[in-house]
Amino acid sequence: GKRSRREQLGPRRGRRSADCRPVQPSALSPRPLRQAAMTARSPVSGEEGDSTTRLLGRFVTGEKQSLPRAKCIDLPENIYGAAMMAAVRSSQGLHRMFHGVTICVFAGVVLNLFMQVYMLLFALDFICAPAVNKVRHIYHRFHHEAFDYVNDSWVLSQTKWADFEQDEESQLLCQLPLSQPYFTMAVLVVWTAHCWRDVLESYRWALAWYRLPNPVDGYTQVVISDDVLVATEATRTSKGVVIVTVLLPKFLCACFLWWLGCRWLLSTISFESLLLNSVGLAFLTELDELLYAILIPQNIQDMVRTYKFFSERDDWIEAERKALDVHKNKSPSNEAAERRKAHIASQRRFLLMALEMILTMLAITGVPMLYMFRFQQVLPHYGWDVRSPCNNKIFAMTHLEEAEP
Repeated sequence: GKRSRREQLGPRRGRRSADCRPVQPSALSPRPLRQAAMTARSPVSGEEGDSTTRLLGRFVTGEKQSLPRAKCIDLPENIYGAAMMAAVRSSQGLHRMFHGVTICVFAGVVLNLFMQVYMLLFALDFICAPAVNKVRHIYHRFHHEAFDYVNDSWVLSQTKWADFEQDEESQLLCQLPLSQPYFTMAVLVVWTAHCWRDVLESYRWALAWYRLPNPVDGYTQVVISDDVLVATEATRTSKGVVIVTVLLPKFLCACFLWWLGCRWLLSTISFESLLLNSVGLAFLTELDELLYAILIPQNIQDMVRTYKFFSERDDWIEAERKALDVHKNKSPSNEAAERRKAHIASQRRFLLMALEMILTMLAITGVPMLYMFRFQQVLPHYGWDVRSPCNNKIFAMTHLEEAEP
């Protein structure tokens, strides 16, 4: 009979092996090649059986490992935490279908950063700048109309101040934030603490990513411990992507938002608006949580709560257990001496923690103090000369009149 067209043409052309036999398509698929590479470079040693099976079994079969709970860090439940979880899951090399979710999550990060930067720049040009100009105009008019030049210096004239006090702008002058430095300082401290949280979170997570060991097989390693997934190793690529595209923009936005907020608060012409503006600024810092609740599906949010990060920080639970054993065991043995040493080491760690708290308190109070008294540019040549003439007006504003019968 007639031969088919395929039989006349012979075998299909393609890649051939060393003995010129056609290579089967399954042999060229990336999975066997990857498994062979993982078998050759498996970090698991000293165990029986195929190393590739053991390595993949930690993820596929759900092999559990016991890790100290105190050394597992929870991911933040915001758009940045979802991006870090997606980076870990994609760099494992076992969830190829998850790359699309990773792209969508990082698109949410870009949207969050775009909205924050746009709103900050808009507030800087259309809200903050007009307020600064108005404050400077009022203060300049106060010096021009209420001061006399006597003996090579400007001195407040009570007569001119009495005339200026009849103007409506004197009411605005006495409500400048810099006229009440203690109250303004308290508001700036609260605002600094609010922004300090984002700065500190960015720094701690960048440090946690940097300290993760580099995997031998080139894939991020995740183990199961107490029904949670703990990332124990991360690739250099995933570290660089997360730190540069997620944590660094978060840090820079927090710093810029703090500066803009301090400038806007100092240019507010009302004590009531001072508190309202501080609440409005807090809205910008919570935009990442808002987009996380709206854009990220519920199952992805469950993954964020399931994934943890392994850290080399101290296991305080184990330290407390050893300290209790020292109090119970009064016999002078070598084991008790070692436990006492561990107890002393834990006390030193707690002293370092107390020192960190003190330094944080000094930072969130010292930074706004330096800004307000040294580096603020709302009124660059402010002479702290508004509070004294405004005392009577402030008292009249805050004094409660007796109710008529």
